[in-house]
Amino acid sequence: MGIALYMFSKNDKKKNIGTILLGFSVLMFGMSTMSDAVSPLKDVEGFKRVLTSFSNPLLGFLVGILFTMTIQSSAGTIGVLQALSLSVKIKYDVAIPVVIGAEVVPVSQLSSHPSVPTRTVRELPSCICISMS
Repeated sequence: MGIALYMFSKNDKKKNIGTILLGFSVLMFGMSTMSDAVSPLKDVEGFKRVLTSFSNPLLGFLVGILFTMTIQSSAGTIGVLQALSLSVKIKYDVAIPVVIGAEVVPVSQLSSHPSVPTRTVRELPSCICISMS
């Protein structure tokens, strides 16, 4: 429906609504694909044990940062965590530090290019403090 509004409408308001609907459909398709991709991990005991046994919130925070650096997307990290929560029982005290770690803003900037801008390095401590508050 979104693609039809976007392609065949002459009204800008209807085109914008079509773009929004198209964006949501792509988002939901991506979340469904991620859920299907990580569903085999629910049978791996080692993965479940590691994911559900963070006794230290700092460890969950670091896992969120490392996973976000690996896949270069904080939304992807949160999406994978949501998909895994459907198949593995993840407690809030485990999930919240991972989400906060994924939301440290300059992590993707730090890992995206070998020559890290000095502004990104300067902003990292303040972003961590803002994310944790």
